[in-house]
Amino acid sequence: PELIDKAFKIREAFKEGNYSKAEEFVNEEILKQFCFAGELNEIEDEIIKLEKEGFKEFVVGPPFGKKPEETLLKLKKLL
Repeated sequence: PELIDKAFKIREAFKEGNYSKAEEFVNEEILKQFCFAGELNEIEDEIIKLEKEGFKEFVVGPPFGKKPEETLLKLKKLL
């Protein structure tokens, strides 16, 4: 719950355009909980877990592998 609260505070700060405020809530613990990497089938469980916790938005960044368009289309279906 504390980490989820921090995550929502980060989101609100971003919505306000206050990136410095958002940065105040980011630490190693929150990165370990909310950042993940791997093949789509490996991260699907992580995404589902966060959705059950109430997350509605996800930020996805590169690298997307050797076939980025294909990966993004698969990711779109997953989300």
